[in-house]
Amino acid sequence: MSTPRPDLPPRRVRLKDGRTARVRHGRAGDEAAIARLIAGAFPVYARAARGDPDRAVRGLASELEPDSYLVAELVDGDRLVGVSCVSGRAPVDRSRVERVRRKLARWGVYGLLCFVLEKLRSRLLESTPGPGPGGLYRYLDAVDPGCRSLGVGRHVADFIDDYARAAGHDSVWAKHRADNRPVLALHRKRGCVLVERQPTLLARLLRQPGMVVSTRALSAPAAALDARAAGYGRDSSLSASLLQCTSKASI
Repeated sequence: MSTPRPDLPPRRVRLKDGRTARVRHGRAGDEAAIARLIAGAFPVYARAARGDPDRAVRGLASELEPDSYLVAELVDGDRLVGVSCVSGRAPVDRSRVERVRRKLARWGVYGLLCFVLEKLRSRLLESTPGPGPGGLYRYLDAVDPGCRSLGVGRHVADFIDDYARAAGHDSVWAKHRADNRPVLALHRKRGCVLVERQPTLLARLLRQPGMVVSTRALSAPAAALDARAAGYGRDSSLSASLLQCTSKASI
């Protein structure tokens, strides 16, 4: 299915330490910087690379699509300090066999096994729903350790909200571990609705924390919602749901 892909202009913001940052869409040339932030925040990439951080960055950079990310960079030095991936893009036209073949070539047998086990762990331990047909799902959020608590995450989140509205989404969804207090505090301050999901039976047996789904409702322009609904074409159930969102946003 095709959905609108708005191109918002870059936005200059002031961080709490006085430095100026720029929030913008990812672009060609950002791959390594995006990969470095994500690999540092999500241990599965280090495990897949057998503890080699450079290999983890190279492997991730070779497979990510920078225009699926919204990023924050310091104006002085153009260093990326924040990143978030947003769904709602057109799916990559590759078969499952081709995706596995590519991942095997980048990460090897051991790395591929790490990703398979991580996906299995997620399925078994995280009983969380996905976003509705009108929701934008954000994930792979990461902030440079040296720039945390400076407002980077909040500025990226504001940019995501504007992107979602322009694309005709009625909400922004995210999910986080229940013990990730700083991120949950940020979502709570921004007015998100936080719903804690009880851990699955297996998660409780392994003493794993539950997951929290955060939802931020948006008032997207009616025209954008109409365009998004039309983009679903023949899928009447999705179109009907989105048209309901259109009527709500118009009230």
